[in-house]
Amino acid sequence: MGKPVKGQLEVITKKTWRRIKQEFEDSMLRVWRTSRMIVPRMQLDLRVHFQEIYASTVAQIYVFTPFWRGRGFTDSILMHEFLHWAIYPIDLWRGLRDTFLARRMLAEELQWVPPIVETELYGEAEDWRTFEYSIKEFSFCSNLLGDYLINLHIHDYHSALWKELWKFLYHDGTFYEEQKQKKRDTTYILYLSVYPEILHGLDQVKLKDSKSEKDRDMVVDLIEEVRKGRMSKVYALKELVKIFHPYLKEDAKDQKQGKGGGQGEPKCPSCGHNEFEVTG
Repeated sequence: MGKPVKGQLEVITKKTWRRIKQEFEDSMLRVWRTSRMIVPRMQLDLRVHFQEIYASTVAQIYVFTPFWRGRGFTDSILMHEFLHWAIYPIDLWRGLRDTFLARRMLAEELQWVPPIVETELYGEAEDWRTFEYSIKEFSFCSNLLGDYLINLHIHDYHSALWKELWKFLYHDGTFYEEQKQKKRDTTYILYLSVYPEILHGLDQVKLKDSKSEKDRDMVVDLIEEVRKGRMSKVYALKELVKIFHPYLKEDAKDQKQGKGGGQGEPKCPSCGHNEFEVTG
């Protein structure tokens, strides 16, 4: 496969809003009918926003974007969000259970015992605040695990949609181009580098550090073991947190030092400049 070319990109305006909104609604129905899995019916929360955000929770898909990237991309990103609730985490309870269970497994592995603190009304509770691995990291890696399983499913059953997803992940997502310029391997670069190792024919994602290459190979092994049913998702989540922990720490340092946070940095949807004014 050659390097993906930049896809369709149209800034949403008042004149185009009604047409594009209808496109998203049509895509919701089309994807639901063609998912090749039993997926729940979902509601769409679509808003014009200066940051591009695609996310979901139980029964709700959130699309906040200044752009219309075309019908193919819309189908692919909505398919991805639908499948979070059919492949992983499947439901909110499952996601929370796995997150906290993986944290306890890691604490036991490290022989770390949470101290017991008193609460009001003579109660007691475990205090996890000094544990090195935050619950946000487990939640983040839980989402990564779901992304791998979902995107590989899309590759296997919806090849046209996979091409749109990979084009976005590898090229259209500006966070990739920004992070390639850093002197170290970021969380996103490590995440992305796994796909070409599992799916043949994709352009390789070059890593700068030999340790990152070893970490990538460990992630590949984890995902393949989970897909073959030889490893539980909770255990894989624990291992993913251990691998991604140092990368997440470095990314957090960069954000505090004002070196850019990639996808979260608001930019003008027309020209891409980081200083702009909303006029309507």
